[in-house]
Order: sequence, then C-alpha cells, then structure tokens
Amino acid sequence: MSSIHIAIGKAQWALQAAPGSKQHAQYEQTLRAGQHDCFQQPAYVQGLLRAWREHPAIQFHGDRRVVDKAMEQLEAISGQQTNASLHTAASMWKFYRSISPGVHPDVEIPQVVRAHVPAYQAHVSIEIAGQNYTLAVATQFIPNATDAWSLGTSHKRALLLDHSADMGRALKDIHHDLRTKLPTSTVAGRELAQHMHARAEAHIAQAPELRPYAERIHASFDALEGSIATQRIHGDLHLGQVLWANGWHVVDFEGEPDQSLSQRTALLPVAYDLAGLIRSFHYAGLDYPSELLAAYGRIDEILVHACVVDRFAYEVAYEKRHRPDWVAVPLRDADALFADALF
Repeated sequence: MSSIHIAIGKAQWALQAAPGSKQHAQYEQTLRAGQHDCFQQPAYVQGLLRAWREHPAIQFHGDRRVVDKAMEQLEAISGQQTNASLHTAASMWKFYRSISPGVHPDVEIPQVVRAHVPAYQAHVSIEIAGQNYTLAVATQFIPNATDAWSLGTSHKRALLLDHSADMGRALKDIHHDLRTKLPTSTVAGRELAQHMHARAEAHIAQAPELRPYAERIHASFDALEGSIATQRIHGDLHLGQVLWANGWHVVDFEGEPDQSLSQRTALLPVAYDLAGLIRSFHYAGLDYPSELLAAYGRIDEILVHACVVDRFAYEVAYEKRHRPDWVAVPLRDADALFADALF
C-alpha cells in the first residue's frame, strides 16, 4: 500500500509512505483542506472517526463509549505539538502524524503502570501488509492540569520546587512498574559508552557549537564501567511531559520524536529519564533538583552524569535542526555542567 485517501467534508485524510521510508515501513497521516491542517478542528476529526469506522483495515479497540463520546464532543488543545491532541470531558485523544509498525508506547505503558500515568481508554489501529499501526489513542483526561514547564517558568515555580520530591517518588513508582511488568536486561558500561560516543559524534557533526566541549563530552562517557541495568523508560522525559493536578501525572511515552518506534521502545537505564528532568530544570533556569533525586532514591552518579551530558549534546543538535534561535539555551550552562559534574 502506498497511500489511502478519504474525503471528510471539504478536507481529505491521507495516509502515505513517509519520504525515504524503507519498504513503506513508516507512514504519515494528514487531514487537510488544501494547505490548511484540519487535525485541530473538532468537526473534521469527528468526521474522520466516523469514516474510520467504515474502513475494513481500521479497527477500534478499548471502550466503545469513549469513541462514541468523541464523535459527539471534541475540543482542540492549543500550543505547540508534534501530534494533534483533542479532548472530551473525560478523554484525551492524540492523533499521530507519523506512524510506525508495532504497539505504540502510549497504548502499552498506561496499561502496565498503576499510578501517575493517565489511564488507557481506547485506540485506533490500521493493518498494512500484515502489520498493525496505531493511528490514535485515547487516555484519561486530567482536568485543570498545568505542565511543570509552565510552572517552572512562571510566578508559580514555587509549586514545582515545593513538590519536586513528589515528582521523584512518582517517577520511581513508574519505573518500578515498568521494570516488573515489561522486559529488562543489562548492558556493559563500555558498550553503552560506545553508543553514547557515536551519538555525540553525530550531534557534533550537526551542531558545530558542540566542538569546544567534545573532549569533555567523551570523557564523561569513558567513566562508565561494569554492568548497567536496563528497562523500558519514558525516553524523552522533561518538565513539559509532567502535569500537576493535585499530584504529578507523566504523559507522552513516545520517546525522542526523531527516532523510530523500535528505538523509542529500546531498553535503557532509568538514568536517561532522570537526566531528562535535570536538563529540563536547567532549561527553565532552575537549580539542580536535588530534592527530586533524593526522593527517587539510590542512583549511580557517574551514570546519571553521563546521561545528562548525552542529553545536553542531543539538545544542542535538536535545537540546531528544529529551532536554531534556541541553540544558546542548552549551551548557556555548559561550562558549569562539566565543572560541577552535577554532584
């Protein structure tokens, strides 16, 4: 299959092989009226859900009442988003613009984590060449929620700082459930270091601003040794993925948006998630979250530092590709990052 097209009023839904995708393994879905994106317009998305019900290759899973409600009432979510998000009074719907074969983490993770993650409700999939792709997922809507990034960059930052230990405990609980209910493994420190070295070289090639730090970046990875536990993690955790509503709720288990689904579901050290939060505090201009780390519990400081450095290099390269005006943000505390070694 190279493409599917469905007319939705004046718009058209299209599912097409992504440019450069090998054997059409990755697809992109759009909902457009001319050049106008209609995925943020509830009426078009409701029409799309109805049309999907009639398509023989598309299946609905989970609570049918959640789907029926979405066909009656949807509201768009404002703000910068990789995917399209809309909600009802009880459900948050996410429509993926890029899809890969396999069970999507946003479908899988909420069904194995007991707390601190919005509950799974329903999802929509399509079968292509014998493989299933997730088109959209519905999870519990958290009303009156504010993301931790908004708190940390506003006059409400005290709320974030006062409850940072609770965030550490919530992440510990999530990691525990992922470790006990999904596969785990180990990786040799030297092997992980080699992986980080390769990533860093790619990032430095994309962002020359990293070259003055190259020696110190690689030295951080060379300190890794022994056997390191790995498991499923969030993979792209930052303050924007953590919501406050009388407690912390972690969302968006997609991993780094530039990676394939297999890469985003790989087993990794939990230190990657901790590093993501540490760097996000830095992005927000906040001090190192010592209370969060203390509440999380025992950690390998050398491993966390290596992951923070890995995250730093990724951030600079990401900003260089997507938001060049932001490159200075991850670089502004680079010297302190290496001088203090965090701990």
